[in-house]
Amino acid sequence: MESIINTIGVSNIIGIMIAINIILLITVIILITKTSKLNKKYQQFIKKLGNSESIEEDLENYMYRVERAEKQNGEITNTIKQINKNLEKCIQKIGIVR
Repeated sequence: MESIINTIGVSNIIGIMIAINIILLITVIILITKTSKLNKKYQQFIKKLGNSESIEEDLENYMYRVERAEKQNGEITNTIKQINKNLEKCIQKIGIVR
């Protein structure tokens, strides 16, 4: 160990340690900013989710809404199909000839 220190030199070791500390400091700053952004997104998500007692209740409410919307979309699709069938029976492309 002492031979390695003597070979590299004390001043070089101090320089290497300073460089490592700077890299670690930059890494910590980056991680703090990313954590802050993630925390803000989480807070926004919780605000949008709802104000009930638990997240489970909120998710159940959203699942109910999604199921209801899917059912309504199915009904609308069936109505459109029926209207298209009725349109095929209608008289079309009528013109007046002099």
